[in-house]
Amino acid sequence: MGRKILLTGGTLTAGDATPTLTFAGVISGTGGLTKQGTGVLVLTGTNTFTGPVSITNGKLQVSGGSAIADTVAVSLGAAGTLELLNNETVGSISGVSGAQSSWTGGTLTAGDATPSLTYAGVISGAGGLTKQGTGHADP
Repeated sequence: MGRKILLTGGTLTAGDATPTLTFAGVISGTGGLTKQGTGVLVLTGTNTFTGPVSITNGKLQVSGGSAIADTVAVSLGAAGTLELLNNETVGSISGVSGAQSSWTGGTLTAGDATPSLTYAGVISGAGGLTKQGTGHADP
């Protein structure tokens, strides 16, 4: 049986200076995830948790296309990096100056009915970005 984490509200905070930590299980429930610390957290499972994802420090690497549920809001702090290895859909993405998103493959599809979000960070790599939903994006 695979590993599972059930979030029943609140926020799971993960990450430290460990170079790379991989979680291939399933994270489900109503809570959110905060990535902190300078290391890399790799999510490869089909996760269904509905709370927000906050990347305050280090790198959150997502793989498999369902590492973050399609309706989840993702926010990046100045020392946070989101790395995409495959196509991924999220509810929304926002980030402050200094935030980084790196696409080594695939397309990030983001957007919902949120009136206005700003991503002031850097997006780099070989992938793409698709805006969907009725909200508008501020460059």
